[in-house]
Amino acid sequence: MTKKPEVISMSSAFVSEEGAAAEMELKNSDGSVQQIRFSPKTFLGFVSMIFEMFEKSRIQKAASQGLAEVHPLLAVTTYAKEALGGRAVILGVRLQNGLLVQFSVPPAEA
Repeated sequence: MTKKPEVISMSSAFVSEEGAAAEMELKNSDGSVQQIRFSPKTFLGFVSMIFEMFEKSRIQKAASQGLAEVHPLLAVTTYAKEALGGRAVILGVRLQNGLLVQFSVPPAEA
């Protein structure tokens, strides 16, 4: 069975000047290069999904060893803003690694 190449580095990443796309150039273990282009909305969804996937995996591993616990997120900045005409409050937390995590909260709970 032939081993599939794995991504080993991200040689470049940027957001286009007009903000219409996020682009990444990835280098694979077989020496090939691939370019990926996302719309901003899709890119943010992708990053959130990856973050959630790794966090769930970490929690499941800890739970199987009887060590499940939730650690606080180390935030650099936080903010809250009204959204949807007052029907929700968006809470934002920028983590130390630069990742922005946002939550939608009903105004009564904010």
